[in-house]
Amino acid sequence: MTKLTDSKKPSQFALGLGSRLSKLAEKVGGKASLAKKAKTSLTNIYRYISGKRLIPAELLANIARVCNVSMDWLAYGEDDCQSTINQMDNFLVQEEKKEYSTKKHLFHLSRIKSCFLSFSEVIAKLGLSRSELMSQFKGKVGDFFFVQVSDEGMDPTLKCGDIVLIDSRTNEIIFDGLYFIAIGEVPLLKRIQRLPSNVIEVISDNKNYRAYTLNLGQEPEKISIIGQVVWQWRGQRCF
Repeated sequence: MTKLTDSKKPSQFALGLGSRLSKLAEKVGGKASLAKKAKTSLTNIYRYISGKRLIPAELLANIARVCNVSMDWLAYGEDDCQSTINQMDNFLVQEEKKEYSTKKHLFHLSRIKSCFLSFSEVIAKLGLSRSELMSQFKGKVGDFFFVQVSDEGMDPTLKCGDIVLIDSRTNEIIFDGLYFIAIGEVPLLKRIQRLPSNVIEVISDNKNYRAYTLNLGQEPEKISIIGQVVWQWRGQRCF
């Protein structure tokens, strides 16, 4: 790999390139995220952005490829800048949808999205080991969400304030159990029981709440399965 030599004073070319790299970093979630995508060190990214070091041509081409931007724009500022940024935005949206494909139709619903707790904060507050937790459930962090119980509908099984871990890889009702669902735009933690003819019964363990049925064949738009409850922590009011 041929590396361009450092210069004592950044050239206009290096400064312009650094400015465009900085824009890319903002779009992909920060400099660390850009470094990860480009498969280089965070220190190098800082140097390239500041203009203290010129980026190798091979790495420049790789960044343009993984960020889905024009090489002409990234290297020289040519091409329509806003068009390139819009192109990258569309690419990142598609990547996010791909990563959360099982629930992508839910993420525009603010009431549902607001239910998810910060994974890192909950891990720290509960004193859990991220690696052990993922090993136990044989998944990766992006497969799971923490949700805090906010009503008495599932009392005594789930009490208000409990923290539950949701496995989002389960987005259909295969077995009876506890699920995090959305009926319309309303997020709910409920017990789901399968009945004949593609019908499910939505059950609240609190006997003051009535159960009801939904026909998934006739009313598929009414219910979305966000994931299955796989673990709970009793009375952990973290937030």
